Amino acid sequence: PKKDKAKPKGILFKEYGEYYLNEVIRKERKNPYNMVLCLNNDIYPMLGNIALVQINVDDVRRVIWRKKDQGYDAAANQVRGLLKRMFDYAMTLGLVPFNPVLAIPSRHIHKAKPRDRYLSTNEIRTYYTTLLDSRIYRPRKLGLLLSLLTLVRKSELLRAKWEHIDFEQRTWLIPETKADSATGHSREMVVYMSDQVIEIFKELKTIAGNEPYVFVGRQSCTHISHNAFNTAQKSALALTDLPPFTVHDLRRTASTHLNEQGFHSDAIEACLNHTMRGVRGVYNKAKYEKERIGIIEKWSNYIF
Repeated sequence: PKKDKAKPKGILFKEYGEYYLNEVIRKERKNPYNMVLCLNNDIYPMLGNIALVQINVDDVRRVIWRKKDQGYDAAANQVRGLLKRMFDYAMTLGLVPFNPVLAIPSRHIHKAKPRDRYLSTNEIRTYYTTLLDSRIYRPRKLGLLLSLLTLVRKSELLRAKWEHIDFEQRTWLIPETKADSATGHSREMVVYMSDQVIEIFKELKTIAGNEPYVFVGRQSCTHISHNAFNTAQKSALALTDLPPFTVHDLRRTASTHLNEQGFHSDAIEACLNHTMRGVRGVYNKAKYEKERIGIIEKWSNYIF
């Protein structure tokens, strides 16, 4: 096709970005929200009006380092990742001769530190005593206690539905878990409930009434927002002088204490619903029911 005289430099980055968003991101991801946010807030303001083919290493570095200078190293690395994939695709389409992002290795932007924060027995005591005595909304308190007792992920907790909780069988079914996204197929998770966990769920049922979700959102038939537990946790933490920790650190706390207490590590992994590869994973899923019931009972007794 003949080059447009008014715009000899080809398509602008923003035009290409919208094409990439529709052709690649929306087809690959169920929820492109974070990507769209990243494009609109971090990338378009700096690169949107430059012709795609003219963007060089310095332009890319400026975008990444702006985020890094704001103190968001992990986010800067996500910006780099998105730009790299966008230029990979542009090369595939023959729109650019090389990928300028490759000149900036991600290891120089952000080194992911595995988190190792967990609460000692005294910290658990301080945190939960303060939390339960506070004026925080009761279901949030109970949710934060369940997080420690059941070892489930925050996302699994806030999406809990009454239809999946069986008081007779003492089980809570989690139909799909975060681990699914890596493998692409659903891995149901069964949580075995201790006496204490059952009591907590019974109290939550009284509060929830006929709502489908255990933790009821602002509107009927919705669950609480992703930040609800974080906010409650921060409010409780502010009343103590404990070093900061996240809701996810409660899960790590349970896992660390259980390992220290000498429980079977594969059974603990099954409680955490970590992906175990291959045949061993399938075998372990069924095998550890007895051990897991024992772990959860002893753990609940220990915490209470």
